[in-house]
Amino acid sequence: MRRPEGFNLAFLDIMACGLGAVVLILVLLKNQEGASAEVQQEPVVDVAALEQQISKLTNEVQKLQDQLESQNSKSSDEQDKTKALVSQLQIVKAQVQAKAEELKRLQQALVAANKGLNSKLASLQNSNIEVEQQKAQEFLIGLEVKGERIVILVDSSASMLAETLIDITLLKSKKPADRQKAAKWVRTKRATKWLLANVPQNSEFRVFQFSEKVKELTNGWAKANNPKALSDAQALIEKIDPIGGTNVEDAISTTLPLNPSSIYVITDGLPTIGKRAQSLVPSGGCGGLTGKSRVSGECRESLFVDVESLSRSFRGSISVILLPLEGDPAAAPLYTRWTLAHNGTVLSPAKGWP
Repeated sequence: MRRPEGFNLAFLDIMACGLGAVVLILVLLKNQEGASAEVQQEPVVDVAALEQQISKLTNEVQKLQDQLESQNSKSSDEQDKTKALVSQLQIVKAQVQAKAEELKRLQQALVAANKGLNSKLASLQNSNIEVEQQKAQEFLIGLEVKGERIVILVDSSASMLAETLIDITLLKSKKPADRQKAAKWVRTKRATKWLLANVPQNSEFRVFQFSEKVKELTNGWAKANNPKALSDAQALIEKIDPIGGTNVEDAISTTLPLNPSSIYVITDGLPTIGKRAQSLVPSGGCGGLTGKSRVSGECRESLFVDVESLSRSFRGSISVILLPLEGDPAAAPLYTRWTLAHNGTVLSPAKGWP
């Protein structure tokens, strides 16, 4: 029995499919070999070129390191130089500051010197003005300070404190500082300083204070052109404490042996103490030691006559600055007679002089 045709076609289909499968497998294998070949084709590495590049890079790195170290070294040197410059700058700055301070001190010293110079110039101008004023005063009052050897006698008795007996008594009971500020005594000090200021520059002078005793305020003869001697005498005048009686005779007897050419006496009245008043035997209205304690006007005139007798042989000039005192009317005429006999002047100044 014949098999149907359909069987053959199926076999052929199977065979064709198998062949196709084989072809497909071959195609796949071929493609796989190509891919493997592509995968297996690796690039060829040039080791020598790489080593050259590495060496070159190493050299460049070394150069860079050397350059860095050189820069670091230079930087270190620059830092050292910078530190040295900063140190020098600080030293210079300190020197500049010191110079600036020194300059400031010099400027201050210059300002002080200028002030001192201006003060001295002003003082000199004032001094010249005062000298001119003093010369004018000499012309007006007729009292001129002259002579090569000048003695100034300052009465420092209690009566030089005030003009009235009551005020004198009150001031005598006060402290020395209060007595030194008494108005009449202040005038006495001004008059003494006026005499000192008018002593000729080429003359010598000595200053004495007298009350019951005589005391020298200068250390021997002093030059009038010596400012220190003048200032020392003025300073000692300020320290005098006016107290006690008035012994003109003792003052003149101390002065005459010094051979002065001129004597200037600052007082306010006739003496209250002398050899007559101190004697045991009453004479010339003086009761002596056994008489009354109060010296009368008659006794004071007698004491002054002794002063005139003592100085009769004196060939120099005698001038008197007579300050006011209550209850001594004979003082002015007797002192005028005395000074006229010795080519001098009696000055009875107003309260505003000098």
